[in-house]
Amino acid sequence: MKKLFLSILFLLPVSGLLAACVDLPGDLGLGDGEGPVQQLAVKQLQTFLNEKVSVTAPTLGFYSRLTTKIVKDFQTANSLPVTGRADSATRAKIKSLTCSDVASLPVTACPANYTPGYVATGGNDNATGVDVSSPVKTLTRARNIAAGLAKPCILLKGGDVFTNFPGEQHPAETSANSRYAFIWKINKPLVMTSYGFGRAILRSLGVAPSALLLVGNKTRHFTAPVEIKNLQFEKWQARVISISGWSGVKVLDNVVDSVGTKYLGDGGTANNADGPRIYGDGVFYPKDSDHLLFDGNVMRNMVNNTGGKDNKYDDIHAFYLTRVTDVEISNNLIENCSGPMIKPSKGSSNIDIHNNKLIGSGPYQGQSSYDQLGFVRLDGDSGCPSGIVIANNEMSYPYCVGSSCAGKIAPRCSQVKCSGFCSNPASVATRTVNGGRVSDYKNYAKNYGDDPGTVLWQDNVFNPAR
Repeated sequence: MKKLFLSILFLLPVSGLLAACVDLPGDLGLGDGEGPVQQLAVKQLQTFLNEKVSVTAPTLGFYSRLTTKIVKDFQTANSLPVTGRADSATRAKIKSLTCSDVASLPVTACPANYTPGYVATGGNDNATGVDVSSPVKTLTRARNIAAGLAKPCILLKGGDVFTNFPGEQHPAETSANSRYAFIWKINKPLVMTSYGFGRAILRSLGVAPSALLLVGNKTRHFTAPVEIKNLQFEKWQARVISISGWSGVKVLDNVVDSVGTKYLGDGGTANNADGPRIYGDGVFYPKDSDHLLFDGNVMRNMVNNTGGKDNKYDDIHAFYLTRVTDVEISNNLIENCSGPMIKPSKGSSNIDIHNNKLIGSGPYQGQSSYDQLGFVRLDGDSGCPSGIVIANNEMSYPYCVGSSCAGKIAPRCSQVKCSGFCSNPASVATRTVNGGRVSDYKNYAKNYGDDPGTVLWQDNVFNPAR
């Protein structure tokens, strides 16, 4: 009788019980709850389950055995795979029950005048992909179809986990971490996003250590607009989104989790005897590009632990900006990165970094053998970056795991071959920062371009110690 009662309660509509939309940003399971972002997500899940079954269980943000049991009951009652984890199917179901606007979302999220191409793990590469009832199966097939369209929109099924990636080599690079799951090298507009409920999940199994690459022309940038949005990337070893030789790219509202050798080893964590080292450098890695927007993304757990004489622990960055100009990094939540989270380098200019929340960045002060410290690292190799604005951000704690992290200090920033960048965190000028998304890149460049050689720190909140 108790089981039946729980089942009936689980199947009841949630309207009136829950006031907030519960859109969990990633999978959760037994033992999760490390760090403020994951802890908050577990609390949201536990609150949902408590209100759903009218029971009182702890909502402390730790995924306990009791939480696992209640999740299994919920999965059973809703005909979901019984895993005990808040996996993609379970999260999509919770979102559909609690988010009032989900039911009215259109099946397609393509802009007007774009041609949709549907991709689902249950699809068939012999299908046309032109409507939701006939999706293709792989990104490779979707790209081949998209190449023949004027304005393609690749739609990946929300909640599906895509892992079938052959691994394609960057056309201009030979490094081991330059093999990608998807390469777009055509000067045509492209939108890539999810359809249905939840985000589509792109997960690496190691064949392709990096996920998406847009590669244009280094000197005469491709100018076709590109948007990558509402996708989830998990367990990539090196890079998630690389942009090379392109102008006008938006990366919006994506979730990135577990990037680097800690989460997917290359078999060479002690030495190089087995061949080229694969390590993460830039999770979002734009170079030789301009007019880029990165907004509303959640990025967490980016860690190199290659070990050996060429340890790249502090060489991984959420954003590694190389020879880029007119870039906005805004409204992102970034948590747990073993290197500095944002690294402008090699003469990059006119970079707005504002309204981000940065938690757990880089080695702590005094940690031996590492020189890339802080939340922002300025690299002056081949020219010191200029026109950098860092405003209205919250920066808290160094990256550190374990019981000995209490009191460890995060430096604000570090620099190489540049001077004065870290000397004054206060405002040195009055300037209005955008504070929201831009819709016109030309106006953005005009309004927010800065004089060469200037760096502005303004109105940031800095919490250096755990």
